[in-house]
Amino acid sequence: MMAELAGSRVDPVTIDLPGEPARIALDVAFEVDPLPSDVEIPPDVRPARLELQAEMRVALVDANGQIFRVELGEANQTGEAGRVAGDLTYVAEDGSRLLPNYPLRLLTMEMRTPAPQDIPRTARLRIESILISPDFDGDAWQPVSTDLDPGSWDITVTDLALARDRPALTPNPGAEAPGLSLEIFSGSTTSEAAIPIIIGFRPAGSPTIESLPVLVSTELMEQGGLEVGDQMPLPSLPGYDGSGTIVGTLEEFPTVEPERGEPVVVDYQTYLLASFDPGIVIQRPDEYWLTVDPDSVDETIEQLIAAPLASADVMSQEERETTLQSDPVALGTIGSLMIGFIAAAIFAGIGFAVNAAVSARERLVEFALMRAVGLSNRQLMAWLGLENALLVLFGLIGGTLLGIALAWAVLPLIAITQEATEAVPGVIVVYPWQTILWLELSMIAVLILAVGLLAIMLRRMGLGALLRLGEE
Repeated sequence: MMAELAGSRVDPVTIDLPGEPARIALDVAFEVDPLPSDVEIPPDVRPARLELQAEMRVALVDANGQIFRVELGEANQTGEAGRVAGDLTYVAEDGSRLLPNYPLRLLTMEMRTPAPQDIPRTARLRIESILISPDFDGDAWQPVSTDLDPGSWDITVTDLALARDRPALTPNPGAEAPGLSLEIFSGSTTSEAAIPIIIGFRPAGSPTIESLPVLVSTELMEQGGLEVGDQMPLPSLPGYDGSGTIVGTLEEFPTVEPERGEPVVVDYQTYLLASFDPGIVIQRPDEYWLTVDPDSVDETIEQLIAAPLASADVMSQEERETTLQSDPVALGTIGSLMIGFIAAAIFAGIGFAVNAAVSARERLVEFALMRAVGLSNRQLMAWLGLENALLVLFGLIGGTLLGIALAWAVLPLIAITQEATEAVPGVIVVYPWQTILWLELSMIAVLILAVGLLAIMLRRMGLGALLRLGEE
């Protein structure tokens, strides 16, 4: 099912970070031009609201397609290149380090600065090199091979809220020093509170994702008259205002309750790329589903709960199954059905035995006449056995088919949770064929016992006594 989504993924243009780096750094030069002498600063504008900063960070993509940002720090404003670096590992409370899922790729570089109030500023930014280090500390840096010519990058700036002047960027490919050079016009805002401007540098050539591949339930396909290849709106995806292209269908999806609507499955990697922009909050999953060796389920759960991960809620498929099976409502339903099943089996056996005895009692004269014309006891018992066997056979076949049909039609409707809602995942009716076989064998045993008792009774009653009983 997921292969249809994975086959529609778009591979973005990124910069490979070789090896397994533990840190990443940028060599950055930043310089802010002084305010012209003839500019008057309004009295209500604080001097701090006129300053620009160069807070640098990068966005990386790991082997799972997950996008994450790494803060590098603030570049100095001397105009000389300085190094800002960030740790690619996560240091847990117990001091251990969690490593990313290698290999890593650089998706964007970003510069964040507050927009000045009322008075725009100008500045120059130059990124001279991208470096990585396999060590957690020290000066063992390795340059990443890439072209830092401005023409090889898509450079964007976020829109400015409450703008008095809009920010603008001018690439400077003819700068004296090598690297990715940029002239910045910061614009200005009327807000007294700091509103950030974020400049993004992304390798040029990444394809535009105009539509996300999606899987849609067959029920929704029928309701909307949709077909594979059709477009559909996706209004509930944060940060994405495009449409989805149906690439496949599904009957149902785990954890999606029917009363909440029909499932629409979107490829997470494609969604991240389509919704990503410099400065935009990266959407994180609420849950992670792991495929684990059945023999190591308990050990994996312990590791997820313990430090450094300290997961708040971890549940295995076995635990979920146990929870559903121990639900009081489910147990009450199963118990009621089981009691009814046992009672019906007992009364059916008793009814069959009584019916066979009464029927034989009423036909004693018939049996005597058959004996008188030469029918042996063995033949008479075979006759009785065949009659009752046919009765039991038709009863077992009809009862089994009726039970299967009722179980298939009724059980999914009465399987509810403690909150009186439909159980998720849905109920799968399982037929206990071994139990059914033992039940039917017990009915056959009752048949054999009843016929045997009749044979003993008829042998004890002589032929003359049977004929006299008929005359009476």
